[in-house]
Amino acid sequence: MIEIYTDGGCKGNGNLDAIGGLGVAFFKSGKCFKKISKTYKETTNNRMEYSSMIIAMETAIREKWQDVVFYSDSKLLLSTITDWMSGWQKKGWKKGGSGNKSKIKNLDLVLRLWELKKELPNAKFVWVKGHSGNEGNELADELTNAIEIEKAITDEVDYKILEKYNVTSNLAPR
Repeated sequence: MIEIYTDGGCKGNGNLDAIGGLGVAFFKSGKCFKKISKTYKETTNNRMEYSSMIIAMETAIREKWQDVVFYSDSKLLLSTITDWMSGWQKKGWKKGGSGNKSKIKNLDLVLRLWELKKELPNAKFVWVKGHSGNEGNELADELTNAIEIEKAITDEVDYKILEKYNVTSNLAPR
């Protein structure tokens, strides 16, 4: 079994000059065998949480790992994946309500998570309490905070996936 810990964070969350990081730590038999850390500018905390899971899931698919458990300390991320996405899909990628209240934040990333989850039907998604001494979560957090401003990538909305699902008007502001 492969255990993958994901985390994301952002300094200056909500500001145009925000800088964020993500971390992904891969474990097998209790030992870390792979680490990923990336830095983004013009981003948010939630986009980093979602992006870390996307990288983790893409890696699992590319490596053809079948028995995978994904861990995150973000209840929002895990609720999105395990509870809310299927309802949003049935409503045409909208939430309940009207106007801006029906729009989904980070919809481009939600749609990517939707696609990846379909490719990992046996994957498990587990919440872990942050900053509680869990080795995998602590390592993912450390990787998230290893921000290298000079290597920062601009976090851009993926309009191609929004067009693919014909939901460009459903995107809520970050």
